[in-house]
Amino acid sequence: LFPEEGSIIQVGEAEFHWSDVPRSLFYEISVTTADGDLLWGGRVEGVSTRLPDGVSLSAGQEYFVWIRAYLPEGKTVKSKAVGFRTED
Repeated sequence: LFPEEGSIIQVGEAEFHWSDVPRSLFYEISVTTADGDLLWGGRVEGVSTRLPDGVSLSAGQEYFVWIRAYLPEGKTVKSKAVGFRTED
């Protein structure tokens, strides 16, 4: 998963990558503030995405991201929450 735990990323360069889960139909990504408020959640077909236009991170803040893979038999596989910080 990128960013890795404890990473510091540039505010305008919020790009997320994760490992493929075999047989997954799609992925759901969640990005939250340090307080647990959902900043953005979306459905993704591939193994990477960027924040959509209109959604931005603030400099000097901490965020968390995690991914959930949806499998054909109705099961899901969820990553651990990964914390990262932002800077200008």
